[in-house]
Amino acid sequence: MQLKIKFIIFVGLVCCFSFGITFYRTSNFQEDLVVEQATRQAKMLFGQILITRQWVADHNGLFMLKAPGVEENPFLADGKILDEKGNWLVKRNPAMVTRELSVYAAREGMGQFNVTSLKPLNPDNIPDAFEKASLEQFNQGQPEVVNIEETAGVHRLRYMAPLIVDDHCLECHGGQGYEVGDIRGGMSVSIPIDWAYTEIKKNNRMLLSIALATIFIVSLTIYFLFDILVAKRLKILARQMDQYP
Repeated sequence: MQLKIKFIIFVGLVCCFSFGITFYRTSNFQEDLVVEQATRQAKMLFGQILITRQWVADHNGLFMLKAPGVEENPFLADGKILDEKGNWLVKRNPAMVTRELSVYAAREGMGQFNVTSLKPLNPDNIPDAFEKASLEQFNQGQPEVVNIEETAGVHRLRYMAPLIVDDHCLECHGGQGYEVGDIRGGMSVSIPIDWAYTEIKKNNRMLLSIALATIFIVSLTIYFLFDILVAKRLKILARQMDQYP
């Protein structure tokens, strides 16, 4: 094999190795950045819902006109009252407000959130596998849990943090043996991030195209430079040496 071909192959391999490392690091950096941004979004949503729950708790719940889809909660004491006009009003505690807001948020594609515990009163609040594992970690002192899940090709970031018992919580959960300061449960937030992974794949394809084009241009340039600066001069030197007695 000619020296020129060997040299070009060597340079090409070095370029491939360098671009491979850059491609790998860039792809990981993009994913880390997406996870960090989605986590911040989940924490902001968690804080907003927490404030809403606190507002509902400070006002001892909300009462709404009973209607189809607005039914009485059988797990609440004094879950409905009759006003002076003969209308039934049903009570909404923080957990119910959270669940109903989650339905609206999911409908708009903003994510979902859920309040659960290892000892839920309402069967609808039974934790899933991620929530159960997170709740067990909270009991061991873990302040929060973040995880990326892929279900049926759909990516989502899941964030969960504990809910601490205060005086208002004891009105509904005092009979479960909780005391102020205990971890009653947790609230999980799910953020869809498929859009981010689509952008990452798009960027990776662009980086790969740039890398291949760069390697081709560099190899072609080296080929002609080697031919002009090295190969031709070696041929001249060889002819001169052949003429030497």
